[in-house]
Amino acid sequence: MRANYDKLHIFLIHRFRGSITIKKQNRLTLGEKMAAIRKAIRKTQVYMAATMGYSGTLIAGYENNRNPVSSNVLNAFRGVAGVEGIPLTDDEVFAATKEMIDWNDSITLGDINQVNELHKKFERYVRWAFDLDLENLFDIFRIKYLCKIGKKEEAEKLADSLEERVDDFTNMHLYWYYRYLGFLKHLDWLYKPALIMYIKAETIGKQLHLNDIVHYYNIGSCLINCDYLYLAIDYLEKVVVTEINLANIRYSLSIQKMLAICYGKLGKIDKALKLLKDCLKYLLSDKKDDKLNMCGVYLYTGRVYQDAGNYEKALENFDMSTRFCNEKDEVFLTYLCYKATLLRDCNRNDEVRKCLDKGLPLVTKSTLWYDWLHAIKHSLLLDEKPSLDYIIHTSVKNLNNYGKHTMVINCYKWLSIYFERERKYKKALFYNKKASDIYKRLMEGDMSL
Repeated sequence: MRANYDKLHIFLIHRFRGSITIKKQNRLTLGEKMAAIRKAIRKTQVYMAATMGYSGTLIAGYENNRNPVSSNVLNAFRGVAGVEGIPLTDDEVFAATKEMIDWNDSITLGDINQVNELHKKFERYVRWAFDLDLENLFDIFRIKYLCKIGKKEEAEKLADSLEERVDDFTNMHLYWYYRYLGFLKHLDWLYKPALIMYIKAETIGKQLHLNDIVHYYNIGSCLINCDYLYLAIDYLEKVVVTEINLANIRYSLSIQKMLAICYGKLGKIDKALKLLKDCLKYLLSDKKDDKLNMCGVYLYTGRVYQDAGNYEKALENFDMSTRFCNEKDEVFLTYLCYKATLLRDCNRNDEVRKCLDKGLPLVTKSTLWYDWLHAIKHSLLLDEKPSLDYIIHTSVKNLNNYGKHTMVINCYKWLSIYFERERKYKKALFYNKKASDIYKRLMEGDMSL
């Protein structure tokens, strides 16, 4: 498995060799910041000098970097300019940077009212500090913040605008920038491009010791959804061994579920089921109303039984998962997709259609669930040329863009079976070979798919 891990990094480092070069902008000196603040409040040097009780020569001197700025001068300036509490010195900016990093850590699980108040505080920092490093870091963190408060479109626009500033980013900026670009792609189920961004971040994060359990969890999640099982195990087992603790129990449960999927697909059924039973035992003993995790355990258990060839047990667990979700939950669409795929592979087409009748009205175009269910729908209609063309030219392309390689394999298998039934053996062999090639490359950890 270590060879697969190394292969992943060699591939991505080679592909993005020039993309993580660190460039540093020219920062304003303390005097230049004070000049910028003075101009922003529309005051002259003469006014500032008179109000602060100093000579105009001194004011001009520190603005032109000829005179050092003493603490007394800085305190007087803060009072006149109304910028008390704004980080201006290097030490203050360093402390403010740490504050922002702590705020970033709290966005997901912290008290939302406190998170909002800190956002206002940092907006004021950025407005008056005239420090590009601080501004860049705040705007990068705001990607996550905007998603947290339900403004994802605004977050995406902000991320797009930040591309123009990349040349001014420090190595820490680049780490969080790539990480949150991956985060946005991940939210849209675009696992392949998300994975690329996450790995770019990880490469920088190794130098800065910034990689954490959440980041490895996200990488592992994308690898599993792209069906790179051995690579996923490399990441997830590393996290379990070195970083899981009681404070991270939420991620521990999710990681155990993902590892179970990997083990199930690799034939380690007993090991996979034990992990899931342990998860279920914890959730039941915890006495918390954690419906989402309960739903996930049953859904993942169904997938393991599916890999074991026990389809009735798989369907039983799939259906059990719906007791812990409703039709508005994304996980309900996941349930329908997995169930419909299994039924389709078992040629239980009447039941497949029932899943489609339930799911298609719920999905939105340009989402994974839309493309997944429509691929299944058209796979039932391959005798009709529009559906045949749809699978070949639309489903395969869209599912590949998401990184859903196993679903691409399914499409090729359905095509192969169809052409074999039509006695078009060359085409049947062609699509069967494409399916086999993808599977082989997944097992080898070939990231060029």
